[in-house]
Amino acid sequence: MTRARAARRTGSTRDRALLTLLYGTGLRLAEAAALDVDDVPTTERTGAVHVRAGQGERLRTVPLPADARSLLRCWLTERANHPAAQRGEPALWLGRRGRLSARQLQRIVAEPAPTPG
Repeated sequence: MTRARAARRTGSTRDRALLTLLYGTGLRLAEAAALDVDDVPTTERTGAVHVRAGQGERLRTVPLPADARSLLRCWLTERANHPAAQRGEPALWLGRRGRLSARQLQRIVAEPAPTPG
């Protein structure tokens, strides 16, 4: 099963946005874990990811596909109500205690998609 198909079948908006972002941009898990909300400026028609913690420590900008933009906007709406976001946490990917680590993102990616019915 492809990551995109797995992303559509999982229930969490955060997880779907993460999987779609990884699949659509080719980011490494560590790069995705280091993203802050300000690193992903999106509009209805355009979007990009500013990777600060990439390999070689060079700043690079990666275009963001339309499906990833849509899911990210949904996640950012939900994220605004997250307790860590309300405390001022800048991380894009939040868990119960705040920023998710690369290892935690790896677990999300490796988790099998729920089976229907």
